[in-house]
Amino acid sequence: MPGPGTPRAGPAGARRASGWNTWLWPAIAVVMALAIVGLLVFRSASGMRVRLLVASVAG
Repeated sequence: MPGPGTPRAGPAGARRASGWNTWLWPAIAVVMALAIVGLLVFRSASGMRVRLLVASVAG
């Protein structure tokens, strides 16, 4: 059973729910991307090289 915040199918429902959709879905995407990247970095043997690359890009 969908909750009160669940958007209905169709553009009208999606537009009505855009108040929380605009920040909720990007936040979920960022968290999932960080989790996947973290798993790949920690599981790979070249994790240190990846970490250095990320540090150089972020810094």
